[in-house]
Amino acid sequence: MTKPYPKNSLGELLLSHNNDYGYDPLPIEKRANLKLPSLTVAIPYFEANNTINLVLKNLLKSIKELRSEDSEWLVEVLVVDDGSPKYPADKTIDPIYKSGIRIIQHQNNLGRFATRNSAIKHASNKVLLFMDADILLNESILRGHL
Repeated sequence: MTKPYPKNSLGELLLSHNNDYGYDPLPIEKRANLKLPSLTVAIPYFEANNTINLVLKNLLKSIKELRSEDSEWLVEVLVVDDGSPKYPADKTIDPIYKSGIRIIQHQNNLGRFATRNSAIKHASNKVLLFMDADILLNESILRGHL
């Protein structure tokens, strides 16, 4: 048998903590009738020529799936090119994806924070989701974030 921790000690507080933060997510069945909030997906880009088209393909497929459930859903995709000298986004991104996105171009490399701030400045929807230019989404990730 172990000795109990002294009253109000760190050990007692850790063992008695119940993780109830008062957050009760909506069950799936109650979400079915909710409208999706408008969304901006921002992708900071710098020389991501090897991955950006596949990233956009998966993202736009996920968006299309959600739009099939709510044709009035407002969503935009921003690609913020942070001054890529060799492979600028406007030349690297396949034309079949350009109609579904907006490219913001920095003339010089300003860094990650400036790129994200640029995305925030240009975003026009209620919810802003950042994703990297080299991360592939599974089809349900957007729904999970909304």
